[in-house]
Amino acid sequence: MTTLEIIKEICREHGTTISSLEKALNYGNGALTKATQLPFYRITEIANYFHVPVDYFVPTEDGNILIEEDATEERLQRLRALEYYNRYLQAPQRIRDAVDMLLTEDQHTV
Repeated sequence: MTTLEIIKEICREHGTTISSLEKALNYGNGALTKATQLPFYRITEIANYFHVPVDYFVPTEDGNILIEEDATEERLQRLRALEYYNRYLQAPQRIRDAVDMLLTEDQHTV
C-alpha cells in the first residue's frame, strides 16, 4: 500500500472522502491525490486529524502498514528525525543558520 492508499482507506473507515479531508485541513483541491510525495508535516496533520500515530501512514517493505506495536525503536527514531528535519526546512532562514552554527560548533567540540 502506498501512503495515499492508506489515507484513502482511513478516510473510508471514518466515512469521509479525500476531498472532505482536504477541505477540513485547508488544503487545495487535489493536494493529496495529485502529490507525488507528501511532506512529512502533511502526514503529521492527517495523523492528528484521525487521532492515529504517524507510523500508521508509513508503508513497510512488504507493502503492509506499520502498526504501532510492530514499530522498532530504530524506525521510530528515523521517523522522528524526518519530522525534525521537516521542521528545520520549514523554519525561517535565520533559525536554520543558528541551528547550522550550533551543529558546527558541536562537531568541533567532539
